Amino acid sequence: MFVVETPAFDYKDPWDTGLNDRLKKLWAGGGRAIAYLYEQADNSTFRYRAFNPAQHFEMRSDYFVSYFFANEIEALTRNLDSIGLLIVCRCRYTHVLGDFVALCRRKGIKVLYDVDDMVFDTELVHLIVDTLAQDLAHPGVWDHWYAYIGRLGAALELADGVCSTNEYLMSAMVAKTNKPGFIVPNFLNDSQLEISERIYLEKCSRNFDRNNQLHIGYFSGTPSHANDFLIAKSAIIDIMEQKDHVCLFVVGYLDISDLKQKFGSRIIQYPIHDFVNLQRLISLAEINIVPLQNNRFTNAKSELKFFEASIVGSLTLATPTLAYAQSIKDGETGLLVEDWEWHEKLTDVIENYDDYIQLAPAARDYCLQTYAGDTITSKLEAVYRQNLALAHSGRHGASAERTASTRVASMQLERGLVRA
Repeated sequence: MFVVETPAFDYKDPWDTGLNDRLKKLWAGGGRAIAYLYEQADNSTFRYRAFNPAQHFEMRSDYFVSYFFANEIEALTRNLDSIGLLIVCRCRYTHVLGDFVALCRRKGIKVLYDVDDMVFDTELVHLIVDTLAQDLAHPGVWDHWYAYIGRLGAALELADGVCSTNEYLMSAMVAKTNKPGFIVPNFLNDSQLEISERIYLEKCSRNFDRNNQLHIGYFSGTPSHANDFLIAKSAIIDIMEQKDHVCLFVVGYLDISDLKQKFGSRIIQYPIHDFVNLQRLISLAEINIVPLQNNRFTNAKSELKFFEASIVGSLTLATPTLAYAQSIKDGETGLLVEDWEWHEKLTDVIENYDDYIQLAPAARDYCLQTYAGDTITSKLEAVYRQNLALAHSGRHGASAERTASTRVASMQLERGLVRA
């Protein structure tokens, strides 16, 4: 394990701000205000897809970006004239959302739908629940996932265009909807960058000093990654049986009770952490593993586990799904590992770790250049610029306005709010 003395961060949700403060961003926009809409704040999709863009433009004056929640749609409706572009992030369909999107389009406001997972097509429900290790025998599982994905798909259909994290996912969304698509990768926010910089510089000053044990880190998050971990589990067990100094370091809800019974104190597990202090935990592990089932659902996943580890100087070994194969230069910024290679490649890295840690600076430099700073600015600006221009160019025209108006009237009629 790396020696890291950077203390734990006194964490508080950075998005805990009042509605009026967020509305002020729209009022100041002058036609360049972007509103992200999410159901409610969380530490995963909301952070990456709504909060991070808003924070990224916090100190800039070219675009005015803010985020809002489903229970604030009424307030957004009263401030519709201040919105230049609406980006709906992974929201399930409701009548309130449907009416709001229709009003936006009637006003000539472009609406994009942003989603970071392959969770908008009910044809993929069986693949998804199987990949996520759900109980296939429980009827409630099928009820939940068909309803959840069906509502996401219905909300997606309301939008003018789609936005996602990588080419694979975007292409699937475009093929499903025949709408224009845009790619904005997941990226690092200011707090992640700040604490990661402190940790990385400390590790450099110590010449990447470690104790006598080497830790394989698996940062799973939720129990839904159980099937992914199984891909590397037997290799890890064999290696730990052969090498007494190797330990397993897990953060998340993964059930590893059998490994704890077998290896005792060599299995270290922490519960879910906030995203800032998670960087500190990742920095302790010499090896960050990302085993994934290789299918349509996992190929839509982003490479965030690679860049979160790289910026704190931990080496990543990952399954070559599309995002990881495109981001990791094998043998230069990390290692790509097929299902049958986990034992061989983990053993090689463990036995020659002093050689492999030399990849850390290149991996970190790549991730800072790709998932922070000017690169992200240009990608966000391209989406904003193109869709704000379309919104105010009259391309919606009278036909789109009539369509939106008809949709609102139809919804009201269906709910008995007006008479035919």
